[in-house]
Amino acid sequence: MRKRILWFMAGVAMACSGGEDDFVSSESGREMPLLKPEIEAMDGVLPASLAAGDLFGIYVACGDAGSEPVLQASGNYRDNAPVVYNEGSLSWDEEIYFPLNGGDMAVYAYAPYIEAVENSLEVPFAVEVDQYPEGAYEASDFLWAKELVPQDGTGETALQFSHRMSRVVLVLTPGEGVDLSGGMDVRLSGIRRECRINLQTGSVHVPAEAPETEIFPRSEDGMTYEVVLPPQYVPAAVRFVKLTTATKSWSWVTPSGGCTLRAGETLTFNLTLTDD
Repeated sequence: MRKRILWFMAGVAMACSGGEDDFVSSESGREMPLLKPEIEAMDGVLPASLAAGDLFGIYVACGDAGSEPVLQASGNYRDNAPVVYNEGSLSWDEEIYFPLNGGDMAVYAYAPYIEAVENSLEVPFAVEVDQYPEGAYEASDFLWAKELVPQDGTGETALQFSHRMSRVVLVLTPGEGVDLSGGMDVRLSGIRRECRINLQTGSVHVPAEAPETEIFPRSEDGMTYEVVLPPQYVPAAVRFVKLTTATKSWSWVTPSGGCTLRAGETLTFNLTLTDD
């Protein structure tokens, strides 16, 4: 599976919770090494396509010598810095330096960028309702990465992005006498599209109060449909898949055990449409 390789120099010169005296200046300190991010494949999904001007969000936490840095809700060494993708790289102009106390740093990165984030442990995110238009499917994915950057590390650190949303694929097969040449309306129901993401752990939480809605998947051939959704449990007896032509309709109801959508995984449904 082909992977896109991105490069960026992490950087800013600002104080941490330990105070300005704990951190080296740009004249004397050791600069954070280059980070080499990779976006992992997701069950047959190519890495997210990126275009010039796309934004990633970067958080940097720092700790005391001998202890691993932990991301806080706010007030970290760097909070939600927007980093622009352009010509194969992510970069900003300032530079980050390691603390004088010998502590390491931890980098937390995500995409797509969200400007208004009050709490890095509860980042609001929602997938697109209609994922058929160009770019809507990709915009519904959420990429996340965390990497410890030690003081004694080399000049390069890998940063592995993973997909925190789930993917559902519908593979349709028309049975005898079923004509789909006139097109079909396909939608998933009983889904909560809003969620909260903890950037410290990458975990996704769908609030119980989030409203259920219908989601429209994308398709290139009219027979295979795919959609990106927040990981969640869909209870039993829910009309999860609805399919409609000009003359007939079908639905697929979740079984007695329901179905679970997991982060970074694909759930495939092979559905045969009959004329019964």
